Amino acid sequence: MKQLLFTFFMLTIMTSSVISLPGCNDVNAKSKGAITFYSVPLVCFAAPDIGCGSMTKPLFIAAQHVKEIKAIWLDRPGTHIAIEWNGIADTAEQEGIVRPLLAKYAIQAALVEDTTKIRALNESLGLAGKWYKGMEIDELSREEAGVIAGDVVKPALTTGLLTNQESDGIKGDITAYFRKDLVKVRSCGELRSAATQQEWKEATLGILEKHMDSAKAVAIYALYEQNEGKKLNTDPCCDKQGDCCHKK
Repeated sequence: MKQLLFTFFMLTIMTSSVISLPGCNDVNAKSKGAITFYSVPLVCFAAPDIGCGSMTKPLFIAAQHVKEIKAIWLDRPGTHIAIEWNGIADTAEQEGIVRPLLAKYAIQAALVEDTTKIRALNESLGLAGKWYKGMEIDELSREEAGVIAGDVVKPALTTGLLTNQESDGIKGDITAYFRKDLVKVRSCGELRSAATQQEWKEATLGILEKHMDSAKAVAIYALYEQNEGKKLNTDPCCDKQGDCCHKK
């Protein structure tokens, strides 16, 4: 009888230990650092439904070399960035680190302080497709490449200058070009420079001329520029320095 009681007692201890293991794992799980959110005007002009990976990239590269910053994200619309801090919880100290970075890369940002909004942003941070961490922002640039290509051929399709079959080949080549080019590291000033705009124009015209004669290529590009000019006149972000990527 004593032996049976002893055996039962030992089994109870072992079972309790096994049951408690998940709790031990939770305690030892790697915890997140403090996360702050900033409202930013990083909507991309060429693709207004997404954030501008090209404009964001220099800041994110620099942030990866700041030991106090554990991780940084851009949300898909390009309206917020999130920063996970490495052992820093004091807001003033966080601001002292991030403000010089934002200024260096010409990004206007406002600290999100509303608790309801912070809670909603925190909840969305774990959802697939809502945020782009670090160099994942290149995915936005690659998506933008397809939008630019579509914008180039759309006016010509509408006016009958291009057939659907012709436009498919052109669109594929322009997409491939910009998928490579838009992930290059350029400052805000370089993105907006006349030199970069001319580089994109020449590359796009070159692609068009691979598919047709020069006169037709120039006519198609002129329609594209005309259409982009209308967007510049109506887009609300384009009168604010540093707000969006201007692709012509």
